[in-house]
Amino acid sequence: MRSLVVRVIAMLLLAGNIWIAYQLFLGKNGISDLARQRARYEEMVALDHDLNEACRRMSTEIRLLGNDPQFLEKAIRRELNFLKKNEILYLLAR
Repeated sequence: MRSLVVRVIAMLLLAGNIWIAYQLFLGKNGISDLARQRARYEEMVALDHDLNEACRRMSTEIRLLGNDPQFLEKAIRRELNFLKKNEILYLLAR
């Protein structure tokens, strides 16, 4: 009788261990989900870095547009194709 009880307890413990292992590796919030979340986090960090860099460049450009007449003139000429007196502009098709 005692060996039967030990066998039943051993089987229950084995089943519990199998269930725990399944949950750990394949279940929701398991190791596979953790790997996906880490990859997503790395993508978000890279995107954040890129956006911060773009924001920094735009802030510098805004400051220069407001304070530097030469930069403003260069930007107007580049973006709007403005010309100085006696200049000829050649637009080449790409």
